[in-house]
Amino acid sequence: MGLMLTCDLWDHYLTGGGMDKNVDVDELLATDEGFRIGDENDHDKAVGVEEILQEWAAEASAGCGTAESCSFEGDSEWRGTHFTDPDGAFGIGNAEMRITAQMDVVRSGSEQQVKARYTVELYKDWNFDKNKSALGISLEPFAEMHEYGVAREYAMVGKSSTKEDTY
Repeated sequence: MGLMLTCDLWDHYLTGGGMDKNVDVDELLATDEGFRIGDENDHDKAVGVEEILQEWAAEASAGCGTAESCSFEGDSEWRGTHFTDPDGAFGIGNAEMRITAQMDVVRSGSEQQVKARYTVELYKDWNFDKNKSALGISLEPFAEMHEYGVAREYAMVGKSSTKEDTY
């Protein structure tokens, strides 16, 4: 079904012994629209990477005024994000992300560009909540797997390569 990440995360839950699990944030940015640009249907106020970068680009552009060039640094701190691609949605669902960026505003005549250099970090406590369900299935048995030593909860982590975009 194309759920390679989901299977990999489940396998780590069962065999990883509680060690952190690194995920490929570059791949997630390339394949998951909810993570990359946001999910307009998300009611938990989770944001996408592009939402934050576009907001920063507008602030940097306005903050530069009439100067020929200027720079701003951004740190989103940890913010909630949501995955919408089936593999990301089933394997991760919700997570925390942090974006750090350098925004350079360059004016040439009446035109202005904002160049962003940024990285994205990802974090999730990969576990199950007994009082929740997914697709109508109670998660309690899955949460109990770790209580009985069959599986181990872990931290899912990752960091992107440095990305560059122009706004």
